[in-house]
Amino acid sequence: MKSRPFALLVWGLAAVSALAGMTALAAGWRVNTTPSVPIGLWQVQALKQSLQRGQIVCVCPPDNLVFQLARQRGYVPPGRCPGNYEPLLKPVAAVPGDWVDVGPTGLRVNNGLMTASMAQSKDGAGRPLPRLAYGSHQVREGTVWLISSGHADGFDSRYFGPVSLRYVEGVAQPIWIGGRS
Repeated sequence: MKSRPFALLVWGLAAVSALAGMTALAAGWRVNTTPSVPIGLWQVQALKQSLQRGQIVCVCPPDNLVFQLARQRGYVPPGRCPGNYEPLLKPVAAVPGDWVDVGPTGLRVNNGLMTASMAQSKDGAGRPLPRLAYGSHQVREGTVWLISSGHADGFDSRYFGPVSLRYVEGVAQPIWIGGRS
């Protein structure tokens, strides 16, 4: 009957881990494991003012065809957001009033080309990716464009367009980034 104390220990550790995870989530802590923003521990705080270019936001993806495909292919893991998506941490590239030009060399925000922002035609497995039609878009009130500038393979607004602010959970600040705090 030595297995019973071991089983109780395992259940106890699982319960403590679950409680710690729920506490961290309630405190706004998020772990980022993708190259869209630096890998590390982030804290998400509710929006208190208008978003600014360059801020990092935590966003629950809208449950639409593009994100359903993204979840199916593993670009967006399953998670706690409606539609069973994991929240994403992404930089804000364009805010209401800005102009976003989608073209063959990438995205331009207010005429400035964003680094490594050209939409890829295929993913790493050779499957076609959704892409926005080329053209100019003025960012509307209540929306933002999210671009992982400098990360050519990021899944962001170059594939799904603007995001409504109703999906933005808050602004993310780094707590611990890759060995630095």
